[in-house]
Amino acid sequence: SFIIPKNIINEYPNNFYTFINNSKDTIKSILSYNDKRLLVIVGPCSVHNINEILDYAKLFKKAKKNMKKIFI
Repeated sequence: SFIIPKNIINEYPNNFYTFINNSKDTIKSILSYNDKRLLVIVGPCSVHNINEILDYAKLFKKAKKNMKKIFI
């Protein structure tokens, strides 16, 4: 079954908006050099095939592990 964003918002409204607001604050902090972390924005603009996005997620997870080795 697919997770639809609308369902997530309806089921976890406080967590969803808290996550979005915290993410925005973190990004602002990184872009203003108050946070020294590296900001990497990746991802497809939309998902049409669940198998392809799962493959993509696996590749991204592997890349994330490699980035930790480089930047930490």
